Amino acid sequence: MQNRVDEDNDEGGRDWLWVCRAAIRDMRIGERSAGISAGEFTDMEFQRADAHIVALYSFLQYRKTPATWPDHMKLLGLATFFELHRLNQILMCPIPLQLNDRTKKHRAIKDLDQNWCWTELRWRRAELYRLARQTGLEDGVICRLDNDAVFPGETVLICGLFAMAWPLTQEKIAYEFGFSNQSVVSRIISHFCDRIYHKFIHLIQAEDDDAFEMWTLHAPEFVRRVFNEWPSCPEGMEDCGAFVDGSANYTCRPQQREEHEAQGLDTQRAWYNSYYGNHGQKFQGVLAPNGIWMQMYGPVSIRVHDSPLVISSRLNHKLAWLSENSGITIKALGDSAYPRRTHLLKHPSYRMAQKRIVVEWGFGKMQQLFAVTDFEAHLQVYLNRPARTYLVCAILCNMHTCCYGSQTGRYFRCRPPTLEDYCSM
Repeated sequence: MQNRVDEDNDEGGRDWLWVCRAAIRDMRIGERSAGISAGEFTDMEFQRADAHIVALYSFLQYRKTPATWPDHMKLLGLATFFELHRLNQILMCPIPLQLNDRTKKHRAIKDLDQNWCWTELRWRRAELYRLARQTGLEDGVICRLDNDAVFPGETVLICGLFAMAWPLTQEKIAYEFGFSNQSVVSRIISHFCDRIYHKFIHLIQAEDDDAFEMWTLHAPEFVRRVFNEWPSCPEGMEDCGAFVDGSANYTCRPQQREEHEAQGLDTQRAWYNSYYGNHGQKFQGVLAPNGIWMQMYGPVSIRVHDSPLVISSRLNHKLAWLSENSGITIKALGDSAYPRRTHLLKHPSYRMAQKRIVVEWGFGKMQQLFAVTDFEAHLQVYLNRPARTYLVCAILCNMHTCCYGSQTGRYFRCRPPTLEDYCSM
């Protein structure tokens, strides 16, 4: 029976194999936490456990269509199987838990395979060491979670990057890394995001007018690189050195909140935009010619238009401060949705509209590297803080650009700073 399950490589088979293996592991661990031992079972309980084992085997064998289930499986039903999973009632299940060898190798950077690092984490092993040092999650660092559990820093880093890169359920991530249950994964991901957010959020989200102070020495190069690539740009576009645009981040449909119900407000309507036909949040990104996000303002409701974001983010004031302190006028180019300001450009010509594709390259790279930002089923407003996840991915995207470059940087031949210089800004 076990061979038949392992040989089934269809998508549904892999999913149910993960569920069943994780269920068996959780139930054995639940035996210790619940204080239940084999000797404490009565005869009736042993008979129930045997029936549950038969149901589990039948479910593994006939899981594709309920019509093919035998009579005893139809009587038990699918709900019974998940009830067993919740109540930990097959502690004596004879099916051995078979973790493949790679689950033991995902806890330290030195044990990671080069190909696995790049395909699963989007980083190479050499740069992972650099990233671990800059984030404070290197070897020897012990991270204490909110339930006082402790994990090595490298384990938190690897698990956090894996969760950002792949929109998998926490149960599948727990199986991939060999954790006991999905609550451990949830706490590790939360700790990872909180550490990155609180340590580096000032790099992309600062409220003061001197938010671009770190780019003072780079501003002349930004303007020069853009002008060299667009020597025949229309009059008034010579000072372009950044690109601005808004991005809609789709989320799940939120449930009606009690506090909103008391005030007569509609929670779902507050996060819905009929133009996009979806619920979500919106961010405003300012991209430099080297491919680095200079600012990621948000979140705001997806109902908000791009033009009010210029006022609330004080983008024009920040660019004015940067121009005054860098000795060169630098302006940001936006689409027709943005209003004209002293340091905000827009041009209705089709030729200049083609040039603004570079800011879309930045959003596209972030979604390509970190698929969790484009998987609305995992982004739940008021539940798992999707705005924090999006901002953390923007920070990680900048760090990735510092190590490997970007399409925007290659287009303008503008090199980003090193990872160490960027993290110390």
